[in-house]
Order: sequence, then C-alpha cells, then structure tokens
Amino acid sequence: MPGAACPRIEVDGAKAYQWKSDEIVGSAEETHQDGGKGFGGMVAAYFERMSGRCNVTSLHTDGKVAEHGGVMVQTARLPASATRRRCRPALLFVSDGKTFSASCKKPRPTA
Repeated sequence: MPGAACPRIEVDGAKAYQWKSDEIVGSAEETHQDGGKGFGGMVAAYFERMSGRCNVTSLHTDGKVAEHGGVMVQTARLPASATRRRCRPALLFVSDGKTFSASCKKPRPTA
C-alpha cells in the first residue's frame, strides 16, 4: 500500500508519528507511563489532549481493558456526531506498565 509517513517527532521523551495512504490517515503517540495515573488515567489524559485539538466531547469504549502477558489493551471510537463525513476514527491504547501508546486511524474522507 503506497503511503507517506512524517518523520518521528520527539519532545521530552514523548514520540509522535503520522502516516497516510490513499485510504487511511493515522497518528500515534508513545510516552513513558505515569505510574500515578495508571492505564485508565493515561487514556483519560490522551482523550483530554485530543478533545482540545479536535472539538470532541466523548469517547466510546466498551469499558473493558484486556491484559495479555502484562500488556494492557483497550479500544475506542469517537462518536459519529463528532466527526466529519461520518468517518469514525478507531483508537487503540496499549501499555506494558512502562510505555503508553495511543494510536488513531480513520479512513480518508472521500469527495
């Protein structure tokens, strides 16, 4: 699949990536997990940052956090009413207790 990725951006130990192809636009962030916040707190902090950038007021999760070999995983979607052209971004949150990663991908809008 042809696509383009921007170079990694790193600030204060946090890393951010973006990519796009003909069909998908995505971004990811990786940071050290704040032990005081825990996994749920890191998800909430990511959503708070995102809501300021994207004018989003709610995040739909199934409320379940899966654990696989010490790695925590949760998925989420933004509500259709908060997104343009009915593109509902999918989010994935992953943590091994030391590093927290959040990624977001969505179909590219069509004309």
